[in-house]
Amino acid sequence: MTMHKVHGRQPRTQTGASLLFALITLVALALAATALVRSVDTGAIVLGNLNSKKATSVAADRVTQEALAWLTSQGGDPGLINDQPNQGYYANYKADFDVTGFGGTDVNRKLVNWDVDGSCAYATAGGVCDANTRPSNLVTIDTGYTGRYFITRLCATSGVGYDFGTNNCALPPKIGQSANTSRGDLNQGSPRLTIATPVPFYRVVVRVVGPRNAVTFA
Repeated sequence: MTMHKVHGRQPRTQTGASLLFALITLVALALAATALVRSVDTGAIVLGNLNSKKATSVAADRVTQEALAWLTSQGGDPGLINDQPNQGYYANYKADFDVTGFGGTDVNRKLVNWDVDGSCAYATAGGVCDANTRPSNLVTIDTGYTGRYFITRLCATSGVGYDFGTNNCALPPKIGQSANTSRGDLNQGSPRLTIATPVPFYRVVVRVVGPRNAVTFA
């Protein structure tokens, strides 16, 4: 009797290649999901910062109105000859000051004490913090929004009246009227072009701080 030996197929050894590819795919998907979440979060942060910046710009206009109202209440140049630091007013140019604090790293520039703490930490590196040159008292515009204003009369010297000759003040417009529409008409009744009455010029700088550390100068 002839016997035939039957050779059965041996089970193949599992190498784990499929599991490896599955893990790689899972890691890739996880990284993609993480990147997407971070992108959305970053976009939300940027959008929130832009909204805060825009809101501080709107608040800056209201602080400017406060500054103009204070100027008007002083009754013109006779009441504005001398500095009034607590009101953020100075009767001279303050030409050697970097008012916003972002004018570079010049170690000789002077900085306004905007936070009234003597640190001038708001400014970029460099400069000398003048603790005695400060803005107005704090103006609260809305919840989370505060501002201060800093006013300078455009003259060289405080304590001296407005004079664009001896005090080197800013020059006013020299013509008090618009051009004569009847030019060429020999009519003695037409108004003449006259020199305008000298008036002081002022510079108003406003700084507003809002949520998310948003800061706006105007």
